[in-house]
Amino acid sequence: MKKQPRKAPAKKAKPTPEKPPSGWAQLSKATKALVALVGTTAVAAVVPGVLPYVSDHTLDLFRAPIADVRSEIGSSAEFLGQAATEVVTTEPENIVADPRFVPAGYAGTRLTLEGRRSAPVTVLDMSVEIVERLPPRRGTLIFVRSQGEGDNTVVDLDLDAPRPVPVAAGGGPYFTGKHITLGRGELWVIDVRSRTTGHEYAWRLHLRLRYRGADREVTVPPAGQPPFRMTAFVAPADYRQQFVWNDKGVLAGHDCAAEQAACAATELPPVKAGR
Repeated sequence: MKKQPRKAPAKKAKPTPEKPPSGWAQLSKATKALVALVGTTAVAAVVPGVLPYVSDHTLDLFRAPIADVRSEIGSSAEFLGQAATEVVTTEPENIVADPRFVPAGYAGTRLTLEGRRSAPVTVLDMSVEIVERLPPRRGTLIFVRSQGEGDNTVVDLDLDAPRPVPVAAGGGPYFTGKHITLGRGELWVIDVRSRTTGHEYAWRLHLRLRYRGADREVTVPPAGQPPFRMTAFVAPADYRQQFVWNDKGVLAGHDCAAEQAACAATELPPVKAGR
C-alpha cells in the first residue's frame, strides 16, 4: 500500500496592522478651534472683513454668550419702600442689601446689555415668567418719602395683570415696532418699574435675541440665581413693625401693637399705572 504524501500546513495570513489615528484626529475640539483660528487669521490679515467673522466664529465654537445682561433690583426712584415677613425690631444697617427685605409697592430694575459679537445682536422681545405669587408681607415696613428724584422709567410692568407684559412708559408694548441692536462693546440700559397692589411676586425676564439669522433666549436672572422679588403694600396699621422717616429727619421705629395710632397714620403712596 502506497503512502499518501503529507500536505504542507497552510500558512496563516499576517494581520494587517491598524493605522494609528492621524494627528488631527487626536486633537481636542479646543485645539482644533485654535488651529482653525490661526489659519483663518492669516487669511484675514489680507482679506478685509474676514477677521470679525473669524472672531465671532471662534466665540461661537466655545459657546460664549452673544451678549452680557447684568441686572439689579431696588426700590423705586420716587421713594424707598421695603418690607419683610418677620418682625425686625432693630433698624438694618444696610436696608437695600438686607436679604430679609424686598421692595414694596414699586420696584426699579435696571438691565444693562452689552454686545459680545462683531455681527449685530438684536433684542426682539422681552417676556415675563411669574415664578411665585404669595400674600403680601406684613411683618416690617421701612418707608422713606420721596427726596425729589425723578423717575427715569422706560418700561412699566404690572405684575397683577393676567399676563404681565413690559410696556413703554405712556402705554403700548415696549418692543412693538422697536428693536435694540448691539455691536461689540455697545451698551444699552433698560429701566423697568414693576408694581403690584395685592401680592408678593417672584419673577424672571426672558429676552429674545437674534444673531446671524437665529433666535436665542437669555433668562434674567439666570436659572441658578434667585429671581426678582417684590411685595405689595398692606394697610399701614396691618404691619407689626414700622421704620418711617419723620419730619425731624429721623428714621423712627414703631411697634405697631403698642403704637397703633402712629402706625395707622403712616401715609403710603398710591400704587397705580402712569405715575
